[in-house]
Amino acid sequence: MLPVYQGWKGTSWLLGSAVTGDALRKLCVVLWAVAGLGLLAAGIALAFASSSQSAWRPLAIGASAVGILSFLAFWDGQGRRLFEEGAVGAVLSLALLVAALVLPRAFGPGG
Repeated sequence: MLPVYQGWKGTSWLLGSAVTGDALRKLCVVLWAVAGLGLLAAGIALAFASSSQSAWRPLAIGASAVGILSFLAFWDGQGRRLFEEGAVGAVLSLALLVAALVLPRAFGPGG
């Protein structure tokens, strides 16, 4: 059984009763791992970007979208527990997603 903090209902506001309990926790761990690895890859692509356009944007967009999806899958609808259930990460993922979409050449040639 994966650990979870006290107060989480074990259900998802987005998924309802389709996926609950340990299966939901496992799904979220996989989503978090994918998002984390994607963000790490985006950071590495950005750090080693040459003068040509880097792969950071698609990696950042994909990882941000997965991070937001994982928050939506994990959040159980308790507004008072938004912080504990990952709202800060979702907001940061949303900011990165918007930046990657709005500033396509931010770190590329002429950026």
